[in-house]
Amino acid sequence: MKKKYIIALLIAFTALIAVVLYIISVSTATLFKDVPEDAIYYSDVMTVYESGLMDCMDEGFFAPNVTITYADVVKIAAKTHQYKTGSEPVKESDDVWYQAYADYCTVNGIIDKEYDWMESISRAECIDIFSRVVLSEELPEINHIEDGSIPDVAEDSEYYSSIYLLYRAGIFKGADEFNNCQPDGLMKRYEVAGIVYRLIDPAARYSFEIAEAETESDIIDMIDQGGFWDDDTEETQNQDIPEDEKTESEVSSGSDAPSVPNTSAGSDTPSVPN
Repeated sequence: MKKKYIIALLIAFTALIAVVLYIISVSTATLFKDVPEDAIYYSDVMTVYESGLMDCMDEGFFAPNVTITYADVVKIAAKTHQYKTGSEPVKESDDVWYQAYADYCTVNGIIDKEYDWMESISRAECIDIFSRVVLSEELPEINHIEDGSIPDVAEDSEYYSSIYLLYRAGIFKGADEFNNCQPDGLMKRYEVAGIVYRLIDPAARYSFEIAEAETESDIIDMIDQGGFWDDDTEETQNQDIPEDEKTESEVSSGSDAPSVPNTSAGSDTPSVPN
């Protein structure tokens, strides 16, 4: 009788574990309604979110194609630096939520100037900030990218060195099939997720060569996609986006998403409870 009781308990316990694992798997798979499992950035988004380095925009939404502000970038840069170095988490200020992150990044040599914090950041400036989040020896060259080979990055560009550093280290490989950086275009959330993912996980870094234009049509496409008449502006990037999917800083007065550390009154997700 006792043996049958023990067997029944084991069966019940096994069934309970199976149900819990199923719930967890379903919860993870449907965590973001706007990040399908077949999206090219799915692993990037899931890794940085589960690592506490980026927050959702609202409950169930990551808003991967929404542009991102300077304020949110320094927050993510600070968190990524803390993640890599094991330093103490930043405590947000009640008055200006991003100031503590900006101060942290300044002290640690990640930024050296003030920005228009609530404006959307350009791709070149975002790359420049993340190029200093980890030590240069943690960004070994794995791609032979010759000087001058990135189609739309001029050699006299202010961010030339930072862009080439991340290309050569496999952190970023461009914004289109021709490896154009589109430096003046606005950075999107999924792109930041990809950069952060590859900064913290060397195994995820890109190995690639700069694409070469083979036809006149390709050259025209390279020029067009490279942003020479780029309308990748904040207005076009954010058009037709629901109010709850605007840039992170437009909703930065609430608490962080569940399971994300450093919750406070000034983070990315106002409508998500702690």
